[in-house]
Amino acid sequence: MALDRYRFARLIDSLQRSTFDDLAGALEDIAPEMADDIVVSHRDQDELLIVGLGGEFEELCAPVCAVLEDHQFKLSINCFWPYRSFSPNDSGIGQVVSDDQGRIIGEELILLRGSYIEDPNSSFERSIILTTIVCDPEPLMSIIRRTRELADCRSMELRCVVATRDALDALRQEVDIRPMAVVADIPTDYWGIEETLDQRPLRLVPRQSRWLVGRQFPEVRLDKTYGLRR
Repeated sequence: MALDRYRFARLIDSLQRSTFDDLAGALEDIAPEMADDIVVSHRDQDELLIVGLGGEFEELCAPVCAVLEDHQFKLSINCFWPYRSFSPNDSGIGQVVSDDQGRIIGEELILLRGSYIEDPNSSFERSIILTTIVCDPEPLMSIIRRTRELADCRSMELRCVVATRDALDALRQEVDIRPMAVVADIPTDYWGIEETLDQRPLRLVPRQSRWLVGRQFPEVRLDKTYGLRR
């Protein structure tokens, strides 16, 4: 499904502005369209494993999940919080980091500093990873590997709002990628989105989605319907 010009322009503008209201509004407008396409593509299945990234889960994944549940899909949810770390060693695992003179000074490692797993060691016909942008393959590679460790999935797809051609080329051997828009460059990356959407003055623990909290503790579940008319 292609992203229409208005929503695409709104998203790119919000990524450039880097303000919470602009980005959250753009994502919550796009999420129902992403969900509708999943409904059409997988209407023959009643159970899905949905995988999201913690920093953007509330604004992207929660509205998508709300629509899917409204269409009677049974969902199992995984959420991971990627973390970007630096190591002064060059183990060959992470992306090499060089100084201004081109000398290798270490590597960048992507760790998962938190996770929410509903049904570990389960089997699913299909798992769907949801994210806003795909321009750096490394965070997504970590999510893909961890998802495969936790669940037996006959097929896995990655759905995103917008992706770069280079990132698609790097990931297409690992997962079926279904972007709503493909561009040459994106003005930010996942880490920029995470920072924009996290408005807390202190960030000692990963940002938590209220929708996910409501999955664990129904008594604090939000009344928000994410645009659904019930």
